[in-house]
Amino acid sequence: MPRLFQAGFFAACIQCMAAGLATVVILLTVRHVPIILVSPNVGADTPSEFEALLPILRGSYLAIALVIALTNNPVVYFTAERIRFASHLMRPSDPDYATKSLLTQLTLASIGFAILALRPPPTALLDAVSGGCAWAASVTWSGFMSIAVAGFGANAQAAKRAL
Repeated sequence: MPRLFQAGFFAACIQCMAAGLATVVILLTVRHVPIILVSPNVGADTPSEFEALLPILRGSYLAIALVIALTNNPVVYFTAERIRFASHLMRPSDPDYATKSLLTQLTLASIGFAILALRPPPTALLDAVSGGCAWAASVTWSGFMSIAVAGFGANAQAAKRAL
């Protein structure tokens, strides 16, 4: 069973490293390059530097996850072969049925996690952390959701190749 999802595990690990690196690069860039961050709510309280960076971080996480998910590499080819083999074993009369079903489910899961990555974290998570670390919870939430996008997307890419 793990061989059927090897591309997803690989993509999730790459996304985890890429999200961490992107966070460091964006935070260092903002610290050393004078960038004016404008709040979309004119007249409201000005957000902290970290709160103003949340949309940039969320967008960059999701963009990186999509690139990783759509990249063809040897692991995706290996996983596609395993999916094709397993699909043929499951239903010899219609060998592509299981692959099509898997492709649909993985694609829908990836889209769902992409939507969650762009949204703020659940209020229960924000309530669990102290008030000063709410931005860290938001960044962590988006990072984990982008990891799921990369993992499910890479497996969907492998299932598409298996057809």
